[in-house]
Amino acid sequence: MITKGNSIVSKGKTVKKAVMIALDLLSEKLEDVEIEIIENESKGILGIGSKQAVVRVTVKQQPDHKISTELVLDKHPPEELDQIIQSLDISEESIQPAHFNIKKIAHFSEVDLLGKVWVTDGQIYCKDAPDKFPVISPCKGLKLYQNDVLIEKTVIISENDILRYELEDEVQQPHWEISISANKMEAVLKVIPGSRIQRTLREKEPHSFLQVEVEEKKIPLMIDSELVMSNLREMGITYGIDYSEIANACMSEETNSFVIAKGIPAIPGKNGFFQPTQELDIKKGLEERSNGTVDYREIQKFPSVEPGQMLGIVLPPESGIPGTTITNEPALPPDGFPLVVQDGRGIILVEDDTKVVAMEAGHPDIKLKGMLLKISIVPKLWIRSDVTLQVGNVRYIGEVEITGSVQDGMLVDAQGNILIHENVNMATISAGSSVIIKNNIITSAVTAGKNSFMIAESNQ
Repeated sequence: MITKGNSIVSKGKTVKKAVMIALDLLSEKLEDVEIEIIENESKGILGIGSKQAVVRVTVKQQPDHKISTELVLDKHPPEELDQIIQSLDISEESIQPAHFNIKKIAHFSEVDLLGKVWVTDGQIYCKDAPDKFPVISPCKGLKLYQNDVLIEKTVIISENDILRYELEDEVQQPHWEISISANKMEAVLKVIPGSRIQRTLREKEPHSFLQVEVEEKKIPLMIDSELVMSNLREMGITYGIDYSEIANACMSEETNSFVIAKGIPAIPGKNGFFQPTQELDIKKGLEERSNGTVDYREIQKFPSVEPGQMLGIVLPPESGIPGTTITNEPALPPDGFPLVVQDGRGIILVEDDTKVVAMEAGHPDIKLKGMLLKISIVPKLWIRSDVTLQVGNVRYIGEVEITGSVQDGMLVDAQGNILIHENVNMATISAGSSVIIKNNIITSAVTAGKNSFMIAESNQ
């Protein structure tokens, strides 16, 4: 509360309450005062930034004062005060009357104020002097009126002048929009924040010449979350709403995008596939014996099967799991595709084509292209090089054909026929059927199966 003789500045939740407080403190009636609305009350946004009403109530000194009324506060109920205040010729916008009165500054004496003008608490004051005239100059962004005449250049003022000024706040409303992804799984709120540039008079100490200046304060404007929620409902978005992210977006002071709703994506179904029941690929690498030793000649294993042996199972496709969109609609998953098995040589499908069984001995050959699987049995293993330490020993159920030689210390063991195009040097050859060696046999052990034969051919 600020008082000055017969004038008082009062605050209240509303203009009515502020006036009532001032009249009570001045012990005056409504018709004996003039009322100046310095600032209207403001509720703010979501309760933030609310302001009280500020009024200046001054006891009348002249009978012809501009503001008058025959109503007396103690003769009328409080609810009529709203109508009295509305009848006053005062704008509720940023137009604020500013009368020139003497207002002392703490560190200035009254003599120091003679012939000077100053700004305090958003008001302009001056003190006349016989030999000096206060001078004032307007500035950009402020409309200053002297006795209802707009001041456009530097002028002389006096205590008897009536001034008012207009300051307009600059408002940039926030902009926002909601977009939905094509699959209706996300709602994105894009925010361009708004602000209010609040302008007030800059405080100025007493001086014979006063250049009026304006201070600006940027106040962020928040988005009304209820408007966002209403827009969501209009767009049919009812599922997976993130209320905390909406609050963050509404209070954002930077341009940004916020995911404010998320659906649950469908889980696709699984395609059918072939599950081998045994090793079908050539396995390379050394293995340790039970006694802890390692045979460096046993570096790879050639997979092979016997007649009647099951190679694997054909598993059917699995159904997916439905999801939910942000519009609360089911999101159907894509179906899995069945695996088509094409049986080749030496293969048969049994039990509704779910199991693959070998019908002859040999190496399983499996080729997958898309959802088409071709399986066949290759009865002969081809070694298109010499059998050395780099190749390792050869053990196979079916037939073996070697285009090179079998070198020192190596082993070739097959249940079928063995055909070697070159030499066998200090090696071991063992076949379940016949053995054919087209060149020389040097200090080697060669064994053919029962009722079989061994042929050694020489190129010399």
